[in-house]
Amino acid sequence: MLLYVTRHGRTINNETGRISGVVDVPLAPEGVEEAKELARRLYEGRDRYRIRHIVSSNLTRARQTAEIVAKALSLPVVVDSRFHEVCFGSDEGSLFSARPYQECKDEPFLRFAGGESLADAVCRVYPALDEMRRTYSENVLLVAHGMLGRVIATYFHSYTIGQFKSNLMPNCGLVCYDMEQAERHPVPEVEPFPG
Repeated sequence: MLLYVTRHGRTINNETGRISGVVDVPLAPEGVEEAKELARRLYEGRDRYRIRHIVSSNLTRARQTAEIVAKALSLPVVVDSRFHEVCFGSDEGSLFSARPYQECKDEPFLRFAGGESLADAVCRVYPALDEMRRTYSENVLLVAHGMLGRVIATYFHSYTIGQFKSNLMPNCGLVCYDMEQAERHPVPEVEPFPG
């Protein structure tokens, strides 16, 4: 089974260089057009992509993108809130150049003030991907977010923090992962510590 991951279309926050996180902003007009272009691409290549399921973050910008694609492919959208963007806490609405935001990208265990760390995001996304592997046998399109797309990539590949930071997917870009070839392996069963 192949997993196609895309980032939602552009929002006004993308255009002004501001952090959205879990702030529920809609697509900007340009983002709607990007989603329509993605839908056209996937429809025209439907025999090649063979997408049979669409899963979306619960945030409006992702759902709008997913619904535009779903209409073109005549598929329903399954909303899964575990794929929402990283919660950047009090940094949401700030410029991307804000120092706390940049520091947290360097330190995956450092929580954004009032938000979550990148490690927290991994803890919710990896089980969701594990479940996806068990649930679906046919190709899936997942509509998610910029930072979350980087987190998803770490499920499939080993990354240095430098590689992680430079791995930004463009709005309505498309990445393909083979769910059978993921480097992630279940933790083996171990005996409990003697008590």
